Amino acid sequence: MGSFFLVAAVRIVHVKDSGRVGGFGFVIFSNEDDAKSAKDAMDRKALLDRPLRINVELKSPWCICCSSSIFR
Repeated sequence: MGSFFLVAAVRIVHVKDSGRVGGFGFVIFSNEDDAKSAKDAMDRKALLDRPLRINVELKSPWCICCSSSIFR
């Protein structure tokens, strides 16, 4: 893995009742092209021996959703 573009914000989602990490989070980039490039480079890549699933959010195309069992 390498580094990509400037990240504007990161949000890790927690389960309301337990406060534990919910298994996914959001990464917001400064523009749509940076988000797409990061998605293309990282989707299905292993992080801590587990695959990442990367999706671009439809309402905010500069935001990607990262999910993996490593976040649980």
